[in-house]
Amino acid sequence: MGTQSRYQRERSQLELALEMIAFEARTRTIRCCTGLSDDRIRKLYTVYFKHDERGVSVRRQRGKSPRRVDVFFQSSSKQMEATTLALLMVHYGVFAAGVDGRLRLALPRNSVGFGRRLCRVYALFRTLYPEHSLSFEQAWSLCLALDRGDELALARCLDCDGQFVHDLLSAERSICSCCRLRDCAPKVPEVVPTLDSARESRAL
Repeated sequence: MGTQSRYQRERSQLELALEMIAFEARTRTIRCCTGLSDDRIRKLYTVYFKHDERGVSVRRQRGKSPRRVDVFFQSSSKQMEATTLALLMVHYGVFAAGVDGRLRLALPRNSVGFGRRLCRVYALFRTLYPEHSLSFEQAWSLCLALDRGDELALARCLDCDGQFVHDLLSAERSICSCCRLRDCAPKVPEVVPTLDSARESRAL
């Protein structure tokens, strides 16, 4: 029984590592979720991805994971992507609401279960945004920032009451990117029908 349990655990670790490598996650991020050694992760990349005969290009990201949150507010489209990711994380159990209303990780981030849920969210996100700009590592960074709750949070838009990723350090009003785009759109003058136009319409 113990041998089977170890086999299943190792298989889960390897399957998650391969999925995260395909999403171009950093070795450090993969190690955190799977518990595999850096050497084991590098070997998985070499065996399964480095010389892929299908022509699938998977890059190995080096260095530390991105931590800056301003990337999520560089444009309205990026804020929309970040909001979609955050809401998917809530829906698929990456987060659970704490007693204070803040988002908390539902599982420890150094667990296979957490990694699986985050990968599921990112896979669905890529389906919704084929031309997405946010990487898996940025989704990881967004997740951790929302968990810390000192820079980012899910807030309610003052205009539409929809939820969106809000910069807690910003002095701007709590307005979502969709409403901002609407407010910036050029106003289309209202066409008031006249008597002549009504007659022409009837004649047609």
